[in-house]
Amino acid sequence: MSDYSFTYQQHNFSPEQAANATLYIRAGKSGISYLIAADNQVQAWKDYCSWADVASGNVRQLLSLPYQQVVAGLLPDALTLLPEALCSSEDVPVYARYLDVKGDDKVFITSFIEDNRLLYKVNAEVIKAIGDLFEVQTAVPADRGWVTAVANRYPSSDYLYINIAGSQLSVLSFKDQKLQLYNSFEVSNIDDILYYTLFVADQLQMRHADTSLVVAGDMVEGGGDYQKLSGFFKQVQMSDLRVLQLPYDLPGHLVLALTALS
Repeated sequence: MSDYSFTYQQHNFSPEQAANATLYIRAGKSGISYLIAADNQVQAWKDYCSWADVASGNVRQLLSLPYQQVVAGLLPDALTLLPEALCSSEDVPVYARYLDVKGDDKVFITSFIEDNRLLYKVNAEVIKAIGDLFEVQTAVPADRGWVTAVANRYPSSDYLYINIAGSQLSVLSFKDQKLQLYNSFEVSNIDDILYYTLFVADQLQMRHADTSLVVAGDMVEGGGDYQKLSGFFKQVQMSDLRVLQLPYDLPGHLVLALTALS
């Protein structure tokens, strides 16, 4: 996890452009990240804002503009993948019990990649905050675009793909270019990230020395966290996937999960 907070905004982006722009947000219990895109180009991006920041000040003014479209990626508190064949309406409540659903949680089920559905829960306060602050036209699982982007890039069986977004780590693996595992974990530092990544590798019986990591999200290439991961795996590389046109000074791995919502 990075010790820095990242912000980017095109110098010529103006409120008048909002009518032709799309606002993408990834929302969880602690806050959101956001990205504004127009004409297939990134106009503005912020890696993290607390809900208090979102509700007031300059951030609120920027995010409350009349955008052409608002897309919300929901960060799950818990999730499970289900084969399409097991997703009858009668069975969903049974599977939902494994998510430890509390009284104020909202449970969603949606199509995912290949022949899978994603069953996940989101805290009701997050759903309310999104509804109060944004005119959302589309709400999807926060990682669905990232997972799809990786899957379309002929993923290797000896790679793990991770995305770091604030306090959430998502881990993805493929076997013979088919989805093998997708899960998310709550993390607070690089030790947590390392623990869960090694845990997944061990569960999949992947030798650390033969396994490469592809990182998207909140990590600085060559930084201390990057170096720590590099000490346990064959190699660590930052994702080079691009979904939108990016300015030269904006590393693509930082915004991949947001741009992939498009």
